[in-house]
Amino acid sequence: MRYRHTADGLLEVSVVGVGTYSAAGVYGRREPAALGNLLRAAYDRGVTFFDTAPAYGDAEDLVGDALKDIRKKILVSSKVPACLGDLSCSYETIVAGCDKSLKRLNTDYIDLYQLHFDDGNTPVEEVIRAFENLKDRGKIRAYGIGHVSQERVAEYVDKGSPSTLMGELNAVSRNYYLKMLSLLEESDTTYIGFSLTGRGLLTEDPLERRRLSPGDIRKIDAAFAGEKYRSALRIRDEFLNVGRDLGATAVQVAIAWAISQRQVLTGLVGPTTTAHLDEDIIGAEVELDSPVMAHLDAFLDGEAGRLAAVLADEVRSILAAEITDIQQGGSSLIYVMEGLADLNIAGDEDLVSKVGSVMKIMKSGEGDLAALNAIRKDLLGYFETN
Repeated sequence: MRYRHTADGLLEVSVVGVGTYSAAGVYGRREPAALGNLLRAAYDRGVTFFDTAPAYGDAEDLVGDALKDIRKKILVSSKVPACLGDLSCSYETIVAGCDKSLKRLNTDYIDLYQLHFDDGNTPVEEVIRAFENLKDRGKIRAYGIGHVSQERVAEYVDKGSPSTLMGELNAVSRNYYLKMLSLLEESDTTYIGFSLTGRGLLTEDPLERRRLSPGDIRKIDAAFAGEKYRSALRIRDEFLNVGRDLGATAVQVAIAWAISQRQVLTGLVGPTTTAHLDEDIIGAEVELDSPVMAHLDAFLDGEAGRLAAVLADEVRSILAAEITDIQQGGSSLIYVMEGLADLNIAGDEDLVSKVGSVMKIMKSGEGDLAALNAIRKDLLGYFETN
């Protein structure tokens, strides 16, 4: 396993870390004991960075229990706010949230404490003041930000000293990382990537919605539908071809590609078995030379162009049709909103509340077709102004 330092020298982490998002049950039910065993197996294989959050169900308790006897040998990352339904980032929320996380993690310090989501309202100065206070008191060693708009990231790095920025990073979804790259380089902030294998799309046997278990969040993930899914399969096939030449799997090429990107500190994986874990660990050791990287980047640029050429018409066609089914219609609207963001027709910050509204309607079971169609018509308006 290789290791890297944050630019400020505060932390040294393995180039592949293990995330615990699956503990929330978003990919189907997971046995806590099995996940705890995987965390220990990861450490035995050289992983030193473990990422969790209070929003991931019992994940903090699980991490604290599974790794308590090796606490000084690893780095633990957690996040605030605690509940994704309440994104308050006030000074009081951050400080109180840290104390609660410390208790659940059974530790007296957190190596990296991250802003999970930015509420967009709390002044950046207040958020930074909370993190700096915790740092001065020894409760955290470093702080980072995540899921933050480009404008707010610029403000955070200008007014504070975040060690990291967290966001999605894989060959299927690299838009956020590419948008942030110049800011990362200018501020010398390092990037923590997650979903390195596109939530299972960049595997030997890519997942399909029909094979996902009930409750799996990927059933409404835009990457698993329409033109975006077809594009993901083309990318997977190319990674598979490159892997054959290198004696590696598509997963291993995907991991190697992600952690080789500029300013990337580490990439998070979420293996479900020790076999998957071993495959991921080998991916961290795969060397992609300059010609291979150039080939992959050129292919991905070309694929992004191909997708953009058909995505606008697909999105417009979806919005033109009246919604008659809650689940199917809601899923289609989520696909549309990600498409609008990909096409730079709408900004992420403009769509967050709409995504939340659609998901709330889908979960409520009340069948509010009128509300979904109102959102559909509102989204159609983006085309009229672009």
